[in-house]
Amino acid sequence: DAALAENFGQGIVRTTKRTSQDASIRGITSQGFDVRDVHLDRGRFFLDSEYAMGTRVAVLGADVAQDLFAHESPIAQTMVMGQWPYQVDGVLQWVGDQTAGDSSQEDRSIFIPFKACAATFRVPATLTRSAPSGSDSAPSTFVHAAACRTSDGS
Repeated sequence: DAALAENFGQGIVRTTKRTSQDASIRGITSQGFDVRDVHLDRGRFFLDSEYAMGTRVAVLGADVAQDLFAHESPIAQTMVMGQWPYQVDGVLQWVGDQTAGDSSQEDRSIFIPFKACAATFRVPATLTRSAPSGSDSAPSTFVHAAACRTSDGS
C-alpha cells in the first residue's frame, strides 16, 4: 500500500524569461508520484535525500514546463517561487490530451518535496491552524494558509 501526504496552493513562479501567475505548487512525500501514477518525460524524480532535507528542487507538469520554458529544456534550470530558487529536476509526461488543449491537474502542477513546500510557505503564528480532515490532532507541519494546506491523500 502506498500513501500520499501533500501540501498545496497557488503562487507566482518566475524564470529569467517568463512568469506564471497562478501556478499550482504541490509539496509531496516520497510516494506521491507513485500514488498519482505519473511518469517522467525527461529528467528524474526526487532523490530520497532531497525529500528528507527539503531540498529546493522541482518536477514540472508538462503544461507548466511548456508555459515557463517554451522551447528550452527546463532540466537544471532555475525558477523562483516567492523569494526561493528551485532547480528543475524533471518534467512529467502529459496526462491530459495535449492535442486538444485539455490539460490535467498534474499537467498544470509544480511538484516539490513536502518539507521544501512547508519551509517556503511558513504560516505566521497569528493564523488559525486546523487539523487535516479525519484527524483528532493538529498537523505537525504548517504552511502558508493562502498558498498551501496539509492534507491526507490516502
